Amino acid sequence: MSFYDNLKDYMILNDVKIQDISKATDIEDSVLYDYAKGSIPNIEHAVKLANYMNCTLNYLMGIDEEANNSKFKSTYDISLFSNRYDNLLKENKVAHYRLCKEKGLNYSSHYAWQHGAKPSMSSLIIIAQYFDVSIDYLVGRSDNK
Repeated sequence: MSFYDNLKDYMILNDVKIQDISKATDIEDSVLYDYAKGSIPNIEHAVKLANYMNCTLNYLMGIDEEANNSKFKSTYDISLFSNRYDNLLKENKVAHYRLCKEKGLNYSSHYAWQHGAKPSMSSLIIIAQYFDVSIDYLVGRSDNK
């Protein structure tokens, strides 16, 4: 399933509307309508939605089939991302250049991430799947890979 499918299913199964989610998450209705049409959220909105739906980011983004397959925090610390990403590269003996070339990531993104830029959700999904770790781990929402 995809993010879009998981969001739609949640809304149907829990009989909630965009306006209900908007009030609970403080995400504007118009943005949620874009998500309901297939747009991918940024990390802040993804965490708010995952908290609201009580699920992992991997489930929310359609990587995992189960909503609660690990423990997660309701907050995240994106500052952990750069170090965790670098450690995964080292542990797996993969150069950032190779990962970018294989998966179509922007090569300069590594420099930007090291200097505080937030990765896109698309990049996080690619990295999580490549290294078989959770997005929650990458963004500091969980300490378990």
